[in-house]
Order: sequence, then structure tokens, then C-alpha cells
Amino acid sequence: MGRARAIRSLGPEQIINSKQAAMGVDDYKQTLILNSREDWDTIQEQIEDGCKTNPYAAWEYGMALRQNSQYEEAKVIHILASDLFDSISDRSRSVISLLDAGIDTACQEIVSGKISDNDNDDSAKNILKKAVQYTTTAESRDVGLLQRVVAKEGEGRIVLAALEWSDKSLRNDAERELSTACERLDQLEQDALQRVNDNNKKTNTASTTSTSLRFNIDDYPGALETSCSRLKNTDFQTERLEWPAVLQDKTQKLFQLK
Repeated sequence: MGRARAIRSLGPEQIINSKQAAMGVDDYKQTLILNSREDWDTIQEQIEDGCKTNPYAAWEYGMALRQNSQYEEAKVIHILASDLFDSISDRSRSVISLLDAGIDTACQEIVSGKISDNDNDDSAKNILKKAVQYTTTAESRDVGLLQRVVAKEGEGRIVLAALEWSDKSLRNDAERELSTACERLDQLEQDALQRVNDNNKKTNTASTTSTSLRFNIDDYPGALETSCSRLKNTDFQTERLEWPAVLQDKTQKLFQLK
């Protein structure tokens, strides 16, 4: 687990080579197998049981799979992580994981050249729409966590808009989705700035930021790091959102109205 997290902490795929990405996937896989509490018949069953002991590691495993271009496997693990977080009443992280499952599916559909329609329950569009609806059910005393949910919702909406943009008959829907994402993110930023200002007045101090190794679901960009303009930036997409090039190319067509 330590080596797997160290590899994820290195950063985007420009820094991590293919060998390291594969090693990270294998390290997470072996960790989850070793965490399995029963002697299951198959490796997949052992992995799933290992995930139950640590949903955080399950989410990380899904991200490692995405980084290694194993999008279908990443989707399966992120859906599992979503279910596991939900089972322990952690709705916020469950929603984040489900949104990631939708993003994984979008990557897979883009690579295959087959963007599924809305009649398919397992399509990226349907998963993303369902996850976006679930964001309103997220509850927590952790304001930062709720802010990350909204930031993740903005990311999911933009991916959904990019998929809809590829269908000329859905371009109005894509524009509405993009507009809603930007509006929600603007509101999030304003609320976060107000909270920071209010807190500084109470404590008579200036806010400070700290840097740390990033590998966990709680390291995800929050309110003051995520904005509509940043979500359009390819460096941000690579370094903080961990989007593969195929997804970046798809979203850039939306932003450039191509």
C-alpha cells in the first residue's frame, strides 16, 4: 500500500511512466487481496472483500486503474467503492466515487468510439446523471468535504456536456449542462471565500495553505481550487483531475464549440 500510494503521489502520467502505473495497480491489487478476510474461490472475490475493509483504498485502486488506462476495471471498482461508502452512511464520498465511475465509463466509451445512448443504464451519461442528482443528498458536518462534492459535481457535469456535445441533436443540452456547471462552481467559490473571510475576522488571522502528498479521495480539489476556467485548463485536468488525454481531447471540443 505504501508503494502504491507513493506512486500515485508522484503526479500525472507525464511523471509516472507506464511501468510505474502498472506497478501501482498491482500493488493496490495485492494489498486488497491480502486484506480479504475469507478464502474466496476467485481473485475478483478476494479483491472485493478486501475493498470492504477499506473503501478509501478501493477508490484509490480505481484511480490507479484509470491512470493505467484500464477504464472498465476502474468503473467496476469505483461503483463498488460508492456502494461501500454508502453502506457506512458516507453519502458524500459515495457520490464522489459514483461520479468517478461515470468518468471512467466516459473514457472507455471515447476509446471504443461508441458513446452509449440514454437507454443504456450502464452508459456514462446515465451514471453521470444519476450521480449528479445524488449530490443533493450528500450530508456532512465537514464543510470541506461537501465543497469537494460540489466541485466533483462540476467535473461530472462538464464530462457529461462533452459527451452530449458529440451528438449534434444534444448540443443544446450540452450547453445547458456546461452553464449549470459553471454557475454552481461560481456559487461554490463565492460561498467558500465568504467562509474564509468570516473565519479570518473571528480569529484575526490570515488563512494559510499546506501542501501534502496527494493520493486519497480527500485530497481532491475543493472550493477554492476548482473553477469553471480551471476545469477548462488542460494542465489542471492532467495534474489535479487525473484525466487521460482521450477525455481532455473530448472536452476541448466542447469548450472550443467544435
